[in-house]
Amino acid sequence: MGQFRVRFHALPAAALVVASCGTLEVPSRPVAGGTQQVASAGETRLLVRWQAESAALGMAGLIGAKGWQRAARQSQDLLVEGWVAYEGPAGTASDLRRALSGRKAVLAVSGVGRVGTGPERPEPVPGIAADPGVRQQYHHALLRTASAHAITRGRPDIVVAVVDTGADILHPDFAGRGGASRVVAGRNHLDGGSDLTDGTGHGTHCLGVVGATAGNNIGVEGMAPETGLRAERVLDARGQGTWESVASGILAASRAGARVISLSLGDTYSAPVLEQAVTAAQSRGALVVAAMGNFGDARRVYPASLPGVLAVGATNQQDQRTGFSCQGPWIGIVAPGMQIYSTLPHTGRYAYGYMSGTSMAAPMVSGLAALVMARHPAWTVEQVARRIRESARDLAEPGFDVQTGSGRIDPVAALAD
Repeated sequence: MGQFRVRFHALPAAALVVASCGTLEVPSRPVAGGTQQVASAGETRLLVRWQAESAALGMAGLIGAKGWQRAARQSQDLLVEGWVAYEGPAGTASDLRRALSGRKAVLAVSGVGRVGTGPERPEPVPGIAADPGVRQQYHHALLRTASAHAITRGRPDIVVAVVDTGADILHPDFAGRGGASRVVAGRNHLDGGSDLTDGTGHGTHCLGVVGATAGNNIGVEGMAPETGLRAERVLDARGQGTWESVASGILAASRAGARVISLSLGDTYSAPVLEQAVTAAQSRGALVVAAMGNFGDARRVYPASLPGVLAVGATNQQDQRTGFSCQGPWIGIVAPGMQIYSTLPHTGRYAYGYMSGTSMAAPMVSGLAALVMARHPAWTVEQVARRIRESARDLAEPGFDVQTGSGRIDPVAALAD
């Protein structure tokens, strides 16, 4: 969630703006776990999670009677979890929800919503800087990452998945020692294809913050420059997607063995399909890291505020919480997120640029998590998250606070024996 006008759409007709301020124009209703999801007469696509495939077949008549039918486009990652997508005319979603309510065969009904980052406006620096471009990454000096990298730079088998707008996986700053890209290409969860083209630069920027290659005499350096990287595209060229596409990307990454899932996106509304995907990823041993959001206040943003998610706020060059960074009792940690210099798609005019937001802070923490995992490969994700929090540097009053959580990350302390 970059500071540069990040939009989150609950429905095509109404927009939520996540920046230093925002507006809320969509009705909501509570769902299980105290979260909220959008309920609107404009819904034309719903997800139903069935106990068994036979149940879905057995209810086809009831669903058809309401004017709905199984959608042609289905996410295989969601189907494995029991989710089936249905489409129908606007104005009838509430009727279908009521018809399915309370039936034992139905585990959950979820809207797909609209979510996204869009379009980012990076502040580019002309040309491809040499690796001394690290001097433009003030956070490395602030965090003493050179000392941290003397302990570990990460391991290729510990994979961080950036679930975002896609990525330029052939960017020269993602090349490994042999010249091949260190980034494993996931899928395009918007259409099920393989096109990972990053139309906004947001995903490529976040991926570079996690793990841009170090010591290659070009560009920048990531927090974990030797960790494994994976890109899943869940947002389109305008920076928009749905909770359906996001959930599919989370599930695909966790099934592929990603140890950390980095989510620089969010909305003030949740959905059952998102919550189930996060829970499933956590059950497979993945640490889910998410941006707190850029409203600058205490409104609840998802998935950052979901149980077990390591929620990340942003700090600036002066080691202070930024004015745009959200706050709340669910915050875990803060990290530099103001004016972060990182990779951009190299097929454009510039291959590097600055972005600001909790979007940049989240992948920084994701990279640190990968370093801790490399240092302590037998640790659980709970132990990793605890070490990151307990080793943090307090920025406010001693102990936890709702503005900065446990404090600003300290990689050297996190990697100490």
